[in-house]
Amino acid sequence: MAEVSTATRSRRRRLVSAVGIALLVPLASCSGDDGSIAVGDRSTTSAPSTTDAAAATTTPAADGFVSGSYLEETRPTPGEVTLTLHDPDGSAVRTVYSAPTYTVGDDPAASPILDAELAPDGGVFVVERTDRSPDAGLRPGGTRLAKVAADGTATTVKANVVASELSPDGSHMAIVVLSPDGDGDGSGTQAIRVIDLATGSVDELWATDVPLDETGVITVEIGSTRVVGWIADESTLIVEESCCDSGAVMLLPSSGRSAAPETWPAVRGDHATYALGTDAEGRVLVQRTVFDGDGIEVPMSFAGIEVVALAADGTVSEPLYTERATEETEDRVRFDLIGDQVPGTVLPIAAQGPPGLFGAADERTPRRFT
Repeated sequence: MAEVSTATRSRRRRLVSAVGIALLVPLASCSGDDGSIAVGDRSTTSAPSTTDAAAATTTPAADGFVSGSYLEETRPTPGEVTLTLHDPDGSAVRTVYSAPTYTVGDDPAASPILDAELAPDGGVFVVERTDRSPDAGLRPGGTRLAKVAADGTATTVKANVVASELSPDGSHMAIVVLSPDGDGDGSGTQAIRVIDLATGSVDELWATDVPLDETGVITVEIGSTRVVGWIADESTLIVEESCCDSGAVMLLPSSGRSAAPETWPAVRGDHATYALGTDAEGRVLVQRTVFDGDGIEVPMSFAGIEVVALAADGTVSEPLYTERATEETEDRVRFDLIGDQVPGTVLPIAAQGPPGLFGAADERTPRRFT
């Protein structure tokens, strides 16, 4: 799931805003809204859509991967997007996934791939859009988490998934779900859940209602929420949230139900607040924007960035690194800092960057996933 190139904020943040992550308000019940498909179900769609998705194709992968291998999304021909397995030296091994592009918003060649990562057994996990109609993303549903096995068979793991993050030991998958109204109450569901990949059991960590109109379209201002990593002992998820001009990196226990995100340990800032990695103490290294001015008496202006450490108890360190603004630093995710200016990192988190609902046509640089 981790994209190893450094991506711009605008490109990175479109991922889940495209698929519709909603307001952070408590959920009384999500019964009937999940629309989930059990592990082993081979359905190719996760919710009704106005346009059926053309089938993706796969090529068998080897049994397991060389350490350091990665997936790269490319567009070998007009109208086609693929995931190609690469060895650590960059040499292409084989194509493991291929699907047609589609038109959405002002993008005539949108990718159906929302997320992807290598599985320990040689398979590939892909979060894909199965509803590829022009208004895809305006309403929940039409997405799924699929497992492409080593023999090339694609199996639905869960429907209505918009992002995923595999645990370090490969046994569990954290997912962000955005599902349509399943019980007629006029609301869909956004949730963060953890799947036991061996048994298929699901633990819901947090959920919220998503108000919908009579056609199933989301009616609230939406931002993005995604799991970007696990703490090494797998007790905690690292969650990024962004809406409008604000953002946060938050910590969420990987089991049991949690209260509203406002109560989670967090570093909060503007939209360009990113998790960079963890240190040897298990703290999360967070990049956030620094501004000059208070916005009242003195207009605010971008002054640079700083990196701080977020502990499990919510303690935020003094800045570990600061950098004054240049033309190239604004909104840039500084993963190059890890292990250099910010020493002691043991688990870097690489940039995410799948295109979203209104992805700009000029953002066609290859995306890499590990």
